[in-house]
Amino acid sequence: MVRLLDDFEGLLRWYHPDSSALLEFLASPELFHSPRLSLLVSFRPKKESPDDHAILVHPLRLRAGDRFLRFHVRVAELAGRPEWSVSLREKDDDHWHLGSGAFEHLRGAKGWNVLEVPLPDGSSDFVRHGDGDGRFDPAAVEALSLSIGGGRVVFFLDTLLAVEDSGREIPFPTKPSRAGGQ
Repeated sequence: MVRLLDDFEGLLRWYHPDSSALLEFLASPELFHSPRLSLLVSFRPKKESPDDHAILVHPLRLRAGDRFLRFHVRVAELAGRPEWSVSLREKDDDHWHLGSGAFEHLRGAKGWNVLEVPLPDGSSDFVRHGDGDGRFDPAAVEALSLSIGGGRVVFFLDTLLAVEDSGREIPFPTKPSRAGGQ
């Protein structure tokens, strides 16, 4: 099963917390995976603060069957060695680190890259940061957090999905038609 979490076609639900370094982001028709808009993100740390990190947050409700988060990324520009990190935030501000990597690895591929990060499954592969008991509860998750740092990067983000099976190529989920097939 595949569930569309965000295709950037409607109200922009991402936000930038006050604790984050500055970055710019907006819905853009310039490049998109599907159907006509993506999120354009530009992080340019100040020269005097090259180690700053910016954070983008998206409200999120997980379901018991969700096993992976999948999204499409296309790098337009980079300088230095910018990196990304994905976490899940819980209601009590604890968070689970899901994965991280270097944007330069995404720059080498032409077109869109598919990033797929697994959700915690009870194994020791996942680290919880906070005071909780260390057990993952999908119902406690309230947001997805994308952290960016280490250098300048401009990239497009599109088609955020929750999926049950890893690695299967899944066509973009279509929205249901109105009654009568219209």
